[in-house]
Amino acid sequence: RVLLGGLGLGFTLRAALDALPRRAQLVVAELHERVVQWNRGPVASLNGAAVADPRVRVIVGDVTREIRRLANDAHVPRYDAILWDLYVGPTRKGGRGDPLYGDRSLADTCAALEVGGVFGVWAEAPSKAFEERLGRHGMTPRLIPVGRGMRHAVYLATKQKPKARRAPAPRRRRKARRR
Repeated sequence: RVLLGGLGLGFTLRAALDALPRRAQLVVAELHERVVQWNRGPVASLNGAAVADPRVRVIVGDVTREIRRLANDAHVPRYDAILWDLYVGPTRKGGRGDPLYGDRSLADTCAALEVGGVFGVWAEAPSKAFEERLGRHGMTPRLIPVGRGMRHAVYLATKQKPKARRAPAPRRRRKARRR
């Protein structure tokens, strides 16, 4: 199960379909109905009619809403991968309160992933602050440079198994002092 945030010209969706097995399920969340229509019409010849593939389900809406819905419903299967192909990466704003790359969104994204699942994000440039936020929310980031030098990057963050909490140490009874 893969969730793709952003459809664009469908090239990322096509690449995912080409790499995934026939039993895979892909959900695409796209903000604009017009972009979906383009992919069903004139753009279809460019991406091999990716949205028409039977493994694909398209949701017109905000990817963060879909993730939040899933994160709050324990009965829905988690995703093996969540990939964001958005026009803005975590370095443009990227603060802790950012609706896409901030703490709440990352906590929800981690909750929507299976353990071992991957969150993939395109970025304009590396961001230590984003890497730290990923780590705080249970994901181990890996930065992959794209193009020459570090002009652009892709983050692949893997959801880690939650660390077991230690049980509190038993209280010791104090012996009464003799006077």
